[in-house]
Amino acid sequence: MKTLTVLLLSSMACPVFAEEIELLAKVTFKGDVHASKNVSAVAVMGDGEFLVIGSDEGKKIQVLRRTGEDEYKVDRSIELAEHKHGKEIDIEGVAFSEQRLYVIGSHSRTRSKIEPTDETQEGNHKLLEENKRRPLRENLFELKLNDQAEVTEISDKSLRDRIKNDEVLSPFLKLPSKENGIDIEAIAAVGDELYVGFRGPVLREGYVPVLVFDFDKPEKAETRYVNLGGRGIRDMVYVDDGFLIVGGPMGNQPISYQVYWWNGEDCIQGSDVPNAEFPKPLGEIPLPDKDAKAEGLTLLDETGTHYEVLIVFDGVKDGGPTRFKVKKK
Repeated sequence: MKTLTVLLLSSMACPVFAEEIELLAKVTFKGDVHASKNVSAVAVMGDGEFLVIGSDEGKKIQVLRRTGEDEYKVDRSIELAEHKHGKEIDIEGVAFSEQRLYVIGSHSRTRSKIEPTDETQEGNHKLLEENKRRPLRENLFELKLNDQAEVTEISDKSLRDRIKNDEVLSPFLKLPSKENGIDIEAIAAVGDELYVGFRGPVLREGYVPVLVFDFDKPEKAETRYVNLGGRGIRDMVYVDDGFLIVGGPMGNQPISYQVYWWNGEDCIQGSDVPNAEFPKPLGEIPLPDKDAKAEGLTLLDETGTHYEVLIVFDGVKDGGPTRFKVKKK
């Protein structure tokens, strides 16, 4: 509880000097969107004819084809782990690069909620004692695609061993995600290089880890740290000169969702790196309703003055897809 309080206070004390993000249009997803109110990831494929979305329930992603201005229709589903045990991958990030699609699970543990009106006190003690590892969530998938955006091969890796061998991150493997445990929520791809961002843990002074590695060598991942004023990383996407990041609460703290620009470099300063930059806040994300959580971000267009992005929200039907204009700084 003390940790959560410190994080909340640090985030509230961090001023956000940013201009309003401009809402351009509501986007429509037509067809049967899987786990409609749990959409947690989105990415543009290729030249923009297709979108890929994922939810934090089940084992599949969906490909949507553009059918009009601000309109996409579900084209097909892709099963990722048909023969693996478990109910859900807990998909939290998707990214596209050079005919390859990457999908990452949260790698998180869970603890059951207490049920004051449905369970006895003893029963709720037992619920709190449940701290479960979910192996299916500990997956990173690489899908190779042909020119028709059809899957030709699926491979999978896990970041669990890399995290387990990390002096900073390994203690957080035993904690549920909502208690500042390991919780991966973002992935961006730059050529062969992957950037995986964490919602938690948020470390002292507000630092959040990003692992940088090649898909074939996750054990070689380099750890970089960003500082979002106490926020965790909810998603990220590559742009011409760095990355856009959605920052939001690690848990359920009443903290706004912000878009940041990050140069991709480690933000921890030192006597040898006195000018390490924190990510720059670009604006607060307007939420479609009070229960919405900004969970997925993809780049639609970029000019010399602004980014045009699509954001999806957990807790809203079909993800509440919305186009925004974000001014560069």
